[in-house]
Amino acid sequence: MKTCSFCQELGHTIVNCADPAIDLLIQEFNEYVAFDFKCKFKSRYIQYGCSLFSLPELRMIGYYYNMNMNKLTRDDFTSEIINASSQATTMYDEIISKMNMSELVYFSKKIANSSNKWNSRKYSFVDIKKRLGIHSNVNDSLTNDNLKNTDEETDISDDETYAMSLLCSNTIEMDEVDNVIENVFTPLLYIFIFGITVYMSQ
Repeated sequence: MKTCSFCQELGHTIVNCADPAIDLLIQEFNEYVAFDFKCKFKSRYIQYGCSLFSLPELRMIGYYYNMNMNKLTRDDFTSEIINASSQATTMYDEIISKMNMSELVYFSKKIANSSNKWNSRKYSFVDIKKRLGIHSNVNDSLTNDNLKNTDEETDISDDETYAMSLLCSNTIEMDEVDNVIENVFTPLLYIFIFGITVYMSQ
């Protein structure tokens, strides 16, 4: 009996597979393409994304573009897929334009973290934000510190990181208020106490 090389189920082949994971796979691939085009990485980021897919996944992406691997090498087949994907630039613009800020920040971090694996130099989080047209803010330095350990995974979500950065920002402001109180009102308090002491001694 036939076995699908993509979902490993019996009764059909990869050509006829209707596994729900296919839609997620194509979405992930399209995101690699969209950010590559938007950031002008010249297909380097797409190639990196394709290198992370298994061979059955890569073949499934090929079928999405009506392409069969046949006797092509993996590298040649990847190049054919990239060439085919470059024909629908409008669709990729829409993918990014429909993302909210949290999603854009997530992908910016993801791209920056992996950039030393597919580019000659590592891109910073700020670099990627500029390429995506995201305006910089005072929390960039905090975010860059979080990017130093690029190979470590954490349980903190991007929303939690954003909330923590806001908290840090508010804490800095409160510290400034405390400094004003200490530097201005404390001397006045001492003067007041000194005046009361002198008055009571007369």
